[in-house]
Amino acid sequence: MNKYNGDNINPNYVELLMADIKSGKLHYVDILEIEDCADYLFILQRWDDIKLLIDYCLKLHPDSDEILFIKAKYLIETQHFKKAKDLLDFIAPNYVNDPYYYISYGWLYLKQDLQQDALKHFDKAIELDNEVRYEIAMNLNQLGLHEQVIKYITPVVENSPEDSEAMFEYAFALDKIGRIDEAQEAYEKLVDVSPLYPAAWYNLGIIYNNSGQYDKAVMAYDTAVTVNPDYAEPYFNMGNSYINMMQYDKALDCYFEYASFCDQSQLDTVMQYIGECWWELGNYDYSRRFYERATNAYPDRPELWYGLALANIELGNHTEGLKCLDTAIKLDPDGSEYFFARAQSYYYQEKYDYAYDELMLGIERDPEAVLAWFEAFKIWVNKHMDSNPEDFVSMHIARFDQCNALLFIFCFIIFTTTSDAPSIKKAQKNLDHIAKVSPDTIYMASEDEILRDMLELPNVSKILTNNGINLSDI
Repeated sequence: MNKYNGDNINPNYVELLMADIKSGKLHYVDILEIEDCADYLFILQRWDDIKLLIDYCLKLHPDSDEILFIKAKYLIETQHFKKAKDLLDFIAPNYVNDPYYYISYGWLYLKQDLQQDALKHFDKAIELDNEVRYEIAMNLNQLGLHEQVIKYITPVVENSPEDSEAMFEYAFALDKIGRIDEAQEAYEKLVDVSPLYPAAWYNLGIIYNNSGQYDKAVMAYDTAVTVNPDYAEPYFNMGNSYINMMQYDKALDCYFEYASFCDQSQLDTVMQYIGECWWELGNYDYSRRFYERATNAYPDRPELWYGLALANIELGNHTEGLKCLDTAIKLDPDGSEYFFARAQSYYYQEKYDYAYDELMLGIERDPEAVLAWFEAFKIWVNKHMDSNPEDFVSMHIARFDQCNALLFIFCFIIFTTTSDAPSIKKAQKNLDHIAKVSPDTIYMASEDEILRDMLELPNVSKILTNNGINLSDI
């Protein structure tokens, strides 16, 4: 069997070696092979096998400081800090000019949250060999010390902008500390230099998606899987970008492609997103099936019961839908959307009093839900045909006196039911206030056709325009 695949240790060779060691067969293994086998096992965090390899190889090479270094690393990773320090102190006389001696001390201190001591040792390692900056930065990124990564890796990317590995660590750290524009620029430089770097395309896609550049996000994710067809995660994120663009059929294709890579637990996770897509596409039966699978896998997640309830309600399975919403409410009593969904079910069943009560329960949890207020208002008006519509606002104003959504309903009533100049002036003043302090109320209201018609009235749209609200952008 070949011990190496190119420059990399052959995993099959490592597995055969470990099997032989466990069975008592004797092998001669040189120092280089031991280091490479150990690196492979460290990546997999197979601590018992690492200890077994170290003990076996120290019998072959009892005076090897290289193996003692591996043992020190093992002791650090398994949190035997005193033993690790004693071992590093023991081999120190032969390694005072070796940067990896100081790097090992650095990891030892970092694992004990002694960051300043660790950084002093990293700085000493860099004095001895500037090339170790990348290795230090890579490990600091893995430990979440992204600010320190910037310190160590910046000189590398400034002097060698074509160094794709260093640029990746730099971009990743910038992203994690919230310097998103700089991270995007760094990733874009990286893929210009190394267009076959799938992880860079993937992370760039995330930045594009989070900033609303969904077309660019899809392009980046698609490039990642083109470069590496076995890279599963970009398919999932590409599906999310398509959902953001409301292209649910394309999102489904991505989720199904992602599912082809998944084990059972990952497969259960994606069921929710597939169910959401089928719901948006109007196939409520398929939506119900996938949400059922998701709730079976994660019965403690209220949003899954909510999705299953909506599918059942659209299918006319109101009893089952209401049961699902009861479960969601038990898990999350403060979730207003569950009560609004219950109201929708009762409305479909023409049980308008029940629908009104559920709407008000939801409004108690989310007083600024302007569309819920409007639905409650319509039910109330139909039941109280002979009443003044303003009475609806008067009923609730004491309890919701600071509620912009209820104030908006008052404006709607005035603008659509009266020509009384003082009342209109008051409504205009109130709408101007809402536009200034709560423009989201306006945007949410515009989703309803009737409310949008009111917002497009000349005397109303002028108020919105004066406050920088342009409904044509929605």
